[in-house]
Amino acid sequence: MKLFLLIFLSCIAIKGICQIAISDLPVRPNQINIVVSSDMTISDRGSTIEIFSLVRAKQISPNEFKVKITEAGSAFSADSFGIAFNHTIGTHLFLTGEISFKLPKGYPLSSLSYIPMSKISKLGESSLYICKAGTPAEVVRFFNYLQSNPAVEWVELFALNGRLN
Repeated sequence: MKLFLLIFLSCIAIKGICQIAISDLPVRPNQINIVVSSDMTISDRGSTIEIFSLVRAKQISPNEFKVKITEAGSAFSADSFGIAFNHTIGTHLFLTGEISFKLPKGYPLSSLSYIPMSKISKLGESSLYICKAGTPAEVVRFFNYLQSNPAVEWVELFALNGRLN
C-alpha cells in the first residue's frame, strides 16, 4: 500500500512539473501576434514586418530600447527609432528609416520619380543607394514602391535588433 501511495504521489508531482514546463514554452509568434494594421506592413526577405506609427524607441544600451508614445506623423531621429514587429520570427525591430536598394548599372535614378531625390543618397561609385524615409508611413510607401519596381534589383530595410525595456 505504501509503495502504491508513493508511486501515485510521484505521478502527480511529475504531472505538475510537466504542466509548468509546457506552460513556460513560448507560443509560436504567428499564433498570438496578429497584424494590427495591414496597410503598415511590408514583406522583407520572406518576413512579414508590421511598422507601428504611434510609438518610437529610445536606445538606452546597445541592445535595449525604451518605448515612447508619439504622434503618427512624427519623424525618426537619432534618438527616436521607429518600432516594427517581425511576425515571421516574432521579434521587434528598431528602424532608422533607411532603406537600401540597388539599381542596374547605368539605370537613371531620375526614373524613380515617386521618391523625392532629396531623400536618396548614392553610396560611392557603385549602383547602391540609400533612401531616408522620415516617418513610418514613408517607410512603407517607399519600401513597397522600390520593391514593386522591376528596375530595382533588391531592397532591404535597415533595422536594429534589440529588446524592449
